[in-house]
Amino acid sequence: MSETPFPIHINDTCPCAEATINSTLTEMMAVAKAVAEDCFDIDDATINSLSAFSGPDQVEAEEHSLFEVVYTCFVLLLMFAALISDRIGADSVMMGALTFFLAARIITITEGLEGFANEGLITVLVLFVVADGISKTGALDWYM
Repeated sequence: MSETPFPIHINDTCPCAEATINSTLTEMMAVAKAVAEDCFDIDDATINSLSAFSGPDQVEAEEHSLFEVVYTCFVLLLMFAALISDRIGADSVMMGALTFFLAARIITITEGLEGFANEGLITVLVLFVVADGISKTGALDWYM
């Protein structure tokens, strides 16, 4: 049987169906590449990186995804419990959660730092500083 970029194994008793499906997928991908190259000026490297058929890498990613889901849920529950108990500052809890995600390699260092570049997050952080300053100085006590 010829090697195709999309090996789909239906069963051992029907090799003709397997060959038909694999050749159909190959033809469909060739048409999609031609359309992408002609209509959208997309190069082969971009097309290959966007391919939905990743083969064995996809299977490995699915094996890790269950661990990542369970681990993420566990860390989020701990984080919410720590935030609700109010024994630890919110900044320490969030940095701790980020550290747990980095240690488990669920996110990369680059992804972790990209979150701090968000304008909305910076605005909220500045408001936390302003609110803490107003609270400690008692600037609103006379008004309340």
